[in-house]
Amino acid sequence: MKPLLEIKNLNINYKNSIKAVKDVNFTLEDNQIISIVGESGSGKSTLIRAILKLLPMGGEIESGNIFFLGKDILSLNKNELNSLRGKDIGMIFQDPNSTMDPIKTIEKQFIEYILEHNDISKKIAIELAKEYLEPIKLITMKINSLKEDLKHLQSDITTIGAVDYSKERLTGGGTPGGLEQQIIRLESKRDAVQKEIGALIDERETAADIINTCTSGKENILLMREYVDGKSAKHARYFTDLEKSQANELKTAGLVKVGYYLHHTYYPSMHTAKTVKVGIHRAISETCGKA
Repeated sequence: MKPLLEIKNLNINYKNSIKAVKDVNFTLEDNQIISIVGESGSGKSTLIRAILKLLPMGGEIESGNIFFLGKDILSLNKNELNSLRGKDIGMIFQDPNSTMDPIKTIEKQFIEYILEHNDISKKIAIELAKEYLEPIKLITMKINSLKEDLKHLQSDITTIGAVDYSKERLTGGGTPGGLEQQIIRLESKRDAVQKEIGALIDERETAADIINTCTSGKENILLMREYVDGKSAKHARYFTDLEKSQANELKTAGLVKVGYYLHHTYYPSMHTAKTVKVGIHRAISETCGKA
């Protein structure tokens, strides 16, 4: 089995003739941790930056090899490097201001990485997002219907419970058993409906959280209005003052982001919309159930 990372005879110079790294060799296996210790200016940061070809201006790899899972990083082109950075190899810089944007939440910044490093097509991402979001559109309607059922059940329970049984009690008859059983059955139905409403609300809130995590601005408004609030695409567009073509373009961009997020977060091993459909709903259901 190939090592995770292997550095062979690495030499790095700066244009001012400073030899920052001299003949470095080490191997990092899977699940292994290596600490590089040295005085300030001894070349620790230069070595780490070289692994991702992120040397500062003036730095140059004079000789040597850097292999990641057997692939020579130094031979990769720009696109191949961008695919590797942040997805397979990450670096936390010493300066916190260079690592995280202080005006963005950490969650939003991690989402940027997810959207940048995707291994499914936009078409599949859109299909995946729709597979998940289309059923969410019906939830608000279902909740409203269940609330009406709940209202009728509570009314029936109140009506039966208000019946005057005083005459039966005075004659020793007590409360009619049939009515008591009816109240118990109605209360059981009421509790089941309340539980179903709660589960649907949780599912809708999960969808809202995903959309809010992935999108912002008018993209967010379009997806939230249509899929979470259950409105028509035309009604959703009304809140953005966009032309139909502009709204469709933004909506599509938002669906792509949601699809990438679902793929990476809930079932990263899936690569087709057909297999994704089952996996995403199972994973999200398990997440909601644990909550």
